[in-house]
Amino acid sequence: MAGIDVSYGGWIDNVTENVYLSDGNNCSCTQNNCIVLGVNAATDSGLGDGQVSIGASSNPVIVTTSASAGTTSTVPTVVDAYLTILINGVRYKLALYNE
Repeated sequence: MAGIDVSYGGWIDNVTENVYLSDGNNCSCTQNNCIVLGVNAATDSGLGDGQVSIGASSNPVIVTTSASAGTTSTVPTVVDAYLTILINGVRYKLALYNE
């Protein structure tokens, strides 16, 4: 793949402007302006350009279904936008709140 080597296992494709961080050339993106992180991570062809993909079902990043907070704070009632992200090959929408 043509591009600029940014570190061991990382490169920037100077044609599509995609950024990859992986252990070798084993992650993929068929769109432009994407960020792809992790072994075998890939983008979703149905989402178009500008995706963020972290991990793959075959090489997942660690996620949990619960969390605890040190202090409580009020979450705004209005979501400003959503960031669609692929985590381990599963599509999620992360709520973004404007400060």
